[in-house]
Amino acid sequence: MKELFVLGYAPGSHDAAGLIFERAGRDGTPLLKELFPSGMSPAEVAVAMDRFYLENIRAVINAAIKIIAQRAAGADEAEVEKVIANARSEAAR
Repeated sequence: MKELFVLGYAPGSHDAAGLIFERAGRDGTPLLKELFPSGMSPAEVAVAMDRFYLENIRAVINAAIKIIAQRAAGADEAEVEKVIANARSEAAR
């Protein structure tokens, strides 16, 4: 089921970012890289989400996918940990 969600999330986030930036006359590619891990299949993202939720707290799905995208893009792990800490803080509210 997660894989089906991710399969729909990927083009949905792409279309939304493209539309927003098209209307603003800007390139949405940098935002797309934040919204979905490039180079990962929906099945790989679903597996990464399972790992994320085992290691962390509950977080909204799009936040988890953004964190996975950061790691897939090679972001500094200290920065990723800050984002995870922020997600934990938000979830505790």
